[in-house]
Amino acid sequence: MWRDTARRITIAGLEAWALLPLLLWAGHMRWWTLYVAIAGVAAFGLLQYLGLTLFGALRRIRSWFAGKRRPGIPHHKQRHFV
Repeated sequence: MWRDTARRITIAGLEAWALLPLLLWAGHMRWWTLYVAIAGVAAFGLLQYLGLTLFGALRRIRSWFAGKRRPGIPHHKQRHFV
């Protein structure tokens, strides 16, 4: 009964997070919001194709902005080969 609870929820081959823009379009049906929703689904589909989830991509962007230097960690505790 609880065997598949850790799996990601997929609808039509895409994660449920990827279809969130279509839900937003359902609340505000205009042509331009449909185009934005389709672009959002395509972007999330590209992330899934690259092997990233939404939250993994956000973490990667955050680490890209933060850089390699971590001033809050003492020099002897920093991981230099990461």
